[in-house]
Amino acid sequence: MKRQTYARFEKDELTLRDVLAIDRTIVANERTLLGYTRTTLAMLGGGAALLHFFDDRSYVIVGWSVLAVSVPTLGIGIWHYLQRRRSLGPLIR
Repeated sequence: MKRQTYARFEKDELTLRDVLAIDRTIVANERTLLGYTRTTLAMLGGGAALLHFFDDRSYVIVGWSVLAVSVPTLGIGIWHYLQRRRSLGPLIR
């Protein structure tokens, strides 16, 4: 399911508006990756805090669950970033 959204256009055929739209898309994609990274770090910190400060069994279970979900969250973010980057194809500088 590779979609080369902009592959049908040559770089010389694009107007300034098109180039700026592509630049905005690239920056939005990077911003989304940073959001996934921020979420992962917050989940890691929250899970570690639950494990460190609470001894109750329910808090320990929630803490380990949050830690277990945080790593796949980063993986999903990286996967989405790479998919969007590939869809821009040859237009990325």
